[in-house]
Amino acid sequence: MVGMGEGFSLDQKATQTSFAQLVGCSKQAIQKHAQRIGLPRDGSLGEWLKLYCDHLRSEAGRQGGESASDLAKQRVLESQQKTLAMSLENMTRLGHLVSTEQMSEAFNEFASAVPISINSAAENILSGIESKHAITVDDELVRGPLRIAAERMAGLARKLGERIRTDRG
Repeated sequence: MVGMGEGFSLDQKATQTSFAQLVGCSKQAIQKHAQRIGLPRDGSLGEWLKLYCDHLRSEAGRQGGESASDLAKQRVLESQQKTLAMSLENMTRLGHLVSTEQMSEAFNEFASAVPISINSAAENILSGIESKHAITVDDELVRGPLRIAAERMAGLARKLGERIRTDRG
């Protein structure tokens, strides 16, 4: 390879061959990039060298800029994730959040408590009517519809508790 001190003048008219030798690459590489770089046909080696260096600086800056931009985006995302994690930790510590297991247990407890509470209410209704009016009421007239309602509510609560337990992913 011929270097600048070995027969090149920056003022001489540039050819793809002489410029390729000057910068240490193949003539095909220069041909490939000549138009994109903007090498004028009648330019000197000095002009071509300046344009070539400007092009290389521009490419390096663009690639460095993309890397810096990607790094900045990554840092922002990481910061957002840390902030969210701290927020969730604080809300849990303060009792503002409960786990899916706790919610599932609460719905199952509710499902067990509903029939007991409704049965107790039915007993109170029947006792109140019978004592106030001195009559005997057929228990099934009151307990039947309330039992159906209690079973539906308990079943829905159990399903929701199960869904919470299995969907917690």
